[in-house]
Amino acid sequence: MKRKKLYSALALGMAITLMAGVPVSAAPSPGAGSADFPVVGPIEEGKTEDGQDIKTGTDEAGNVVYTEVTADGEIGASAIEDIKNNAVKAENEAEQAVLDKALAGKVTLDDSVKEEVKVDAEKFEETATEETKAELRKDSQAQFEAVKKEEIKADKNVTITVTPVAAAAQSVAKAAAEAMAGTLGLNIKTTETTDGKTEANIEFAASMDISIPQEELDAAGGSVQVTIPMATEKPDPSRYVYYVLHYHSTRGWETLPAQVTADGIVVATFDSFSPVFVVKAEKAAVETPVQEDNGGSDDYDKSTDYGLLDKEAAEAEDAAKAAASASLAKTGAAPTVTGVPAAPSNPAVSPKTGE
Repeated sequence: MKRKKLYSALALGMAITLMAGVPVSAAPSPGAGSADFPVVGPIEEGKTEDGQDIKTGTDEAGNVVYTEVTADGEIGASAIEDIKNNAVKAENEAEQAVLDKALAGKVTLDDSVKEEVKVDAEKFEETATEETKAELRKDSQAQFEAVKKEEIKADKNVTITVTPVAAAAQSVAKAAAEAMAGTLGLNIKTTETTDGKTEANIEFAASMDISIPQEELDAAGGSVQVTIPMATEKPDPSRYVYYVLHYHSTRGWETLPAQVTADGIVVATFDSFSPVFVVKAEKAAVETPVQEDNGGSDDYDKSTDYGLLDKEAAEAEDAAKAAASASLAKTGAAPTVTGVPAAPSNPAVSPKTGE
């Protein structure tokens, strides 16, 4: 079966000890895994909790680097509808608009940026040191482990194969994600690096290289909804914007139509396959405007008073002022209250007569 893949496969290495109690195929699986993450030994076979067939392969260290799920479209379709009902919501309309834009999908980088990222990827194999490649493979493995492969579902009857993202793709993904944040118009927090450059605060919550046999994709009507359940990430839309970055062989880097749920499941629609990254971009803090006059009304958001983002701090300062006023009315003195200075004395006024 021909698969849409960005990277070629590599022949298998030595056999390794298998976990007891797990059904396995009798023979090794040549070609399983990817060039950067080859499978060593036979492919283990089993069932997921919801009855789907699953196969897994590991590397020499025992890390899972290959998972194949035979998706039951009937199970997936009903489950996905329930999953989507739990999609994360932003705290206000403006933030929701940003979230919707990020997850609307099919946004691509402009031609100049797309070409720059492509050239960088092509140069990678020639210029990257073995140490750099090893570090990038480590990143890909960690992001791959952040996905619960055994819980992957699809809304069509297809075979989904996932492996960690190759080092070459990992090497340019951060630059692509940062460029995409700019294309989307997202206000992302930045940090100054030690060499004086500015870097966007962007991480990958998860990633994987995904493929489906071309004939199965065609039979499914050209697109499939796939769940990407994250193992540890619990989305925080108040602090981060999430979007799904995907590499297409002709369109280049693009966003996918997706939804992110409150319990960390991404549902994305694919019409082609290859590396996919769940991007977690930290939003820049937005300064809240100072409210000069509330018109004598107490019906206002205290987080805007004094220009503070911390509502509790603003209310605590109000309470301190109120306590000071009460004390002054009762004793005629103006004691010092935390955050409220004592009333200054006037040396021209007699403390006895007031004159």
